[in-house]
Amino acid sequence: MGSDTLKKVNGPPNRKNILIVDDEEGVCETLSRIADRIGGNCVSAGTAEEARQCISERHFDLIMCDIRLPGESGIDLIKEMIAEHAHTAVIMVTVVDDFETVERAVEIGVYGYIVKPFKISEVLINIVSALRRRELEAESRTYRENLEQKVADRTAELGEILNGIIQVITRTVESRDPYTAGHQRRVADLAAAVAQEMGAPQDQIKGIHMAGLIHDVGKIFIPAEILSKSGPLKEMEVALIQNHPQAGYDIVKGIRFPWPLADTILQHHERMDGSGYPRGLRREQILVEARIIAVADVVEAMSFHRPYRAPLGIDAALKEITDNKGVLYDETAVDACLKLFTQKKFHWGVEKLIAREAEDTAVDKIGLEIPRGRGETILVVDDEAPVLNLAGKILAGLNYTVLATQTPEKALAMVRSHGDDIHLVLCDVVMPGMSGKELAEKISNLRPNAKTLFMSGNQRIAQLNDAVQEAGVHFIEKPFAPEALARKVREVLGIE
Repeated sequence: MGSDTLKKVNGPPNRKNILIVDDEEGVCETLSRIADRIGGNCVSAGTAEEARQCISERHFDLIMCDIRLPGESGIDLIKEMIAEHAHTAVIMVTVVDDFETVERAVEIGVYGYIVKPFKISEVLINIVSALRRRELEAESRTYRENLEQKVADRTAELGEILNGIIQVITRTVESRDPYTAGHQRRVADLAAAVAQEMGAPQDQIKGIHMAGLIHDVGKIFIPAEILSKSGPLKEMEVALIQNHPQAGYDIVKGIRFPWPLADTILQHHERMDGSGYPRGLRREQILVEARIIAVADVVEAMSFHRPYRAPLGIDAALKEITDNKGVLYDETAVDACLKLFTQKKFHWGVEKLIAREAEDTAVDKIGLEIPRGRGETILVVDDEAPVLNLAGKILAGLNYTVLATQTPEKALAMVRSHGDDIHLVLCDVVMPGMSGKELAEKISNLRPNAKTLFMSGNQRIAQLNDAVQEAGVHFIEKPFAPEALARKVREVLGIE
């Protein structure tokens, strides 16, 4: 592919400029068509030299580069682009799917990793995620560069500025990992409550809450394929994940916070007996902030679902910290946590919000101005009971016949038993045992005429809404208002 054959997909000035570097013309054309769906203004190059020529002539928001190029290694070109164009996102394209390649991608700092032959959905997710992460990192850089001057000039606004940085970092992590969206906020809420129960000063409690909000920031360097893997992790993949406290420390250590956030992030997987990581610290060698977050982290992790298992429940989580009090977990933090759940009926803030919304959305309280159905049957599938109840109440109050279940397996049984009566399946994207996508495919095989509307509380997935609708897939972001759900259901069902 010579310089005179470079192809462009022209678009409006506000479209994102994307450079595709691959010596296969068909691959360039395919990636260009996919990127065009989400506003990509694409240029293609077949060699490293052509790529450099393109970059010298214009700015690119994203570069998608094959690691095997004629005459020069694509890896070397990617390293060069990352070093010389820090504000440009880079996605690695490869036919090699092995640990060494993944590790190399993580080391050089690519934003995404696409394996040929690729799926349209994977390419879309990688492009949107890379561009979004690029924007978030630009915001974070701005905060870091200006923080000291802002603190000097506007001391009274310090808290607001710091909160902004924390939110940027939190959104960055959640845009990479759909399975832990909300995890950091729940850990932060529980850790702050534990610290308060322990009698910690208010300023320290605030610092613990801040640390909880970004304690997994190091996961942005772990490939999304590993973070969302549904099966057991390989030893090398575990090693990559166990590096996230160090990676998080390296990200945050350059920001001057009034609390020991970087060290807390570094130590939140240490254990009292020295069996934790990354440094094998013991007891008082571990910051009290990190000891508190360690307890909150394990309780939250066991209580909610993970890609590789269903939720174990709060009883199992409390048994874990009770059995290992003083061995793995700080005694005082464990006692405070147990008291919160057994005596003070602690609930995570998001759970209380959803429960309150469900209570306030009783059938007789839904406004008449909300568009109603015509008796269609809707199957609602979500492993979170509050969300299931909320959606069921809204839809039942809008003249729909509602079937509801928390498990994909029971959903399939309902589809088989109700024949062609099911008009729409409203289903969560992330569920234990079977993803919403897998469930939708199985239902489609059984009932081809049934529509599907996915629910997701993950910002990255929700941001794909416009693009995926072109492929006939529909999303609604959680938490949703009754009006939003009603209108979306009517849209998917084609009700005027």
